[in-house]
Amino acid sequence: MSVTGGCTSGAGEYAFTLDVASACAYSPTVTFSPNSGSIGTTFTITGAGWAPGGRVTSTIPYGSPGWFTGYQTPTVNAKGTFSYKETVGTGPNGATPPGVYPFTYVESSGGCSLKYVQNLTVRVRNVPAPNQKYAGYGVTGLPNGHASVAGSWIVPAAHCTPGLKTASGFWVGLGAINAPVEQIATDSNCGLLGKASYGAIWGIYGAPGYTPLTTLDPKKYPVSPGDVMAASVSYSGGKYTFTMSDSGKSHKWTFGPRPVSGPTENDAHNQAVWIAEAPTATFIQPLTNFGTVYLTGCLANGRSISSASVLYTFDLTVPSFNNLFKARPSGLQANGTAFNVKWSLT
Repeated sequence: MSVTGGCTSGAGEYAFTLDVASACAYSPTVTFSPNSGSIGTTFTITGAGWAPGGRVTSTIPYGSPGWFTGYQTPTVNAKGTFSYKETVGTGPNGATPPGVYPFTYVESSGGCSLKYVQNLTVRVRNVPAPNQKYAGYGVTGLPNGHASVAGSWIVPAAHCTPGLKTASGFWVGLGAINAPVEQIATDSNCGLLGKASYGAIWGIYGAPGYTPLTTLDPKKYPVSPGDVMAASVSYSGGKYTFTMSDSGKSHKWTFGPRPVSGPTENDAHNQAVWIAEAPTATFIQPLTNFGTVYLTGCLANGRSISSASVLYTFDLTVPSFNNLFKARPSGLQANGTAFNVKWSLT
């Protein structure tokens, strides 16, 4: 039997999962109230279906004083219920960090033994991301040794102005938050004469001694506005594989497997990102007016963006042009697997 509950806020999300094991004919349950709040919110935890008259002792893994505070040895009344309060805290060393915290509840009464193992998962939302040229989302905490990221988007049309050279890229990748990035992308660019161009890119960026990103031959690998592209990057056995397909034209391209080229790349495969980008040449380039791009089917190891322990939000600002060019992602949609990014000139 499992019971779930939690709270969500701009500051953080706390998801509760309770697994019940019983050696008696009791059916204990636990509920949380309120089921929404933020760091510092006090929850009333109510138990029912326990052995009447006993006391429930608990063990809570305090990683730091003040991460969780509350009365931990409730008495079960004659109706088999109990109630106490618990606070997700801001301890002396800072707020409760993301992670899974097992709470163990035990009651022994009248020859019966009841045990709860309550896993409290603390998830942090909307951590500011450290890259000004990206707009989108990123997650961390993918398991070592095997990782994958996938997503789809419709290649946006580039709205060009003669005399202004601009660039934009749309991609999925492993890494990029505080590590090199393994990515596969399409781009929508504008030349000085106001002519739009489109293409595809794959490879690694940002590691010492990296192999430069590969720009694909547009005749062999054509990309056009309106194309529905599905892309993925996977890591297994020390190698990366890149794929992209165009559902409307029945194109499917695969690159790799490509071996890891250096130790700094080893950090990349535990992070996944879904990005609209102002690419870098010698500086961050002016961002092409692409209107709005929609990214869907966004998964990391087959799970939604919103299921990650730590979720980064990237807001794009091009500092080399007086912060005129900007892009910002929407909130997550479709059960945490989709969002859009809008271009703006402010």
